[in-house]
Amino acid sequence: MKRIAIIALLFVACTRTTPTPLINWQTSAAPGKPAIYKFATSWCPYCARLDETVFAYPKVVEAAKQFSMVYVDGDLPASDALMKKYAVRGYPTIIFTQPNGTLVATSQDDTDPDHFLELMQITLSSSATTPDEKIYLAAVADEMAGRDVAALQKFHQALPYIAQHRHSTKSMDNAFAHILLFEVTYYKDRDPKRTQKAAQVLLQEFPNNPMLPFVYLDFAHSIQHDPELQKRILRDGVQTTLRFLKATPQSMRLQYDMAPDYFDILIEMYTKLGDTDAAQRITRQAGPLLLDRIKAANQPRDARSLFSSTIYFLREAGYYKEARYTAELAINTWPKDFLYHKRLAEVDVALLGDNLSSSKKRLKEALHEYDLAMKYAYGRNMLGVADGYSNLLIRLGRTDDAHAVIRKAIAAVDWSKNTRQRELKLKEKLEKR
Repeated sequence: MKRIAIIALLFVACTRTTPTPLINWQTSAAPGKPAIYKFATSWCPYCARLDETVFAYPKVVEAAKQFSMVYVDGDLPASDALMKKYAVRGYPTIIFTQPNGTLVATSQDDTDPDHFLELMQITLSSSATTPDEKIYLAAVADEMAGRDVAALQKFHQALPYIAQHRHSTKSMDNAFAHILLFEVTYYKDRDPKRTQKAAQVLLQEFPNNPMLPFVYLDFAHSIQHDPELQKRILRDGVQTTLRFLKATPQSMRLQYDMAPDYFDILIEMYTKLGDTDAAQRITRQAGPLLLDRIKAANQPRDARSLFSSTIYFLREAGYYKEARYTAELAINTWPKDFLYHKRLAEVDVALLGDNLSSSKKRLKEALHEYDLAMKYAYGRNMLGVADGYSNLLIRLGRTDDAHAVIRKAIAAVDWSKNTRQRELKLKEKLEKR
């Protein structure tokens, strides 16, 4: 499902036109669209926390394209009328409205991105003006909620509506590509011929779509019965991926730099082609090249989508000094983001190798970073932190502490289909220990 999530994040490519790294905030609502108003101030720490959690969450960023995202500065007298209209009495307050301004929902200091998505879905579903548009928006809402099968069914029901508007608006043309991308990913194992048909249309009609490397990979997967054709498609995919890697996010009209994903795809393609030397070369080159992209950014916040993968690739290639530098830069920029504390801990553990007692200082730092990662992680994110942290504690003979970490992670996560399997693995690990 990782690729479906990336499709959901990137099928409508756009540039950033505001100082905010991810959300395109406006000063007023556009007519004909549902709106989300963020009432906030520059001095409000809880407002900044929302920016670092909810409004940095990829699914929220993608879903925001369906709305007018309006920033309302509570310190400005011009904001008084809106604050009075929606009874805003504190910061941050998030207001969800229909296109006509009718209030749908209110949220205050809620840093749970999944709950925020639910409110977005409710607002979208209530904003449709025609039956066809209602089906299309319901499909978008289903996809946002991870209901892939239901979303695909509704997208197909809405296909005549999308086709009718396809060439009249860019958003509908992108929606048509979106359906094809969804089909390529969803049907690659279920109905290979359907994947092949959708892939061929995409390659012909959307030669600059940033998701094409994924399309080549799934296209090749769907024709395993013909090894020669599969290799030809993979070779074409390698060339397309290399072409996209040379482009900048701005030239591809992207708000999200896909370079890390392209490196992953290149490694997988070369591996499938049997060219292990090329795959290893890309693994060695990826980290330094991504680090160059970070350094070329005007400020670290402009390259946020690169940091985690950069640290990973640098660590995998043995560039530990550079990996630590990148992780520390990320932590200095986003001190309360659990992921970068986790990444720094992983680098320190890799540096320690098999002999954990080789550096007491580094071991202490690794444990400290894992503690911070557990502190700042929320929901299902805590599971990944707990996995690595408990492994380190077990290696140190601190089994009781490892048990406590795992129990804390399990207690923090709601039972759901998406997290159940991983939780069960952690529980099994706990029982074995």
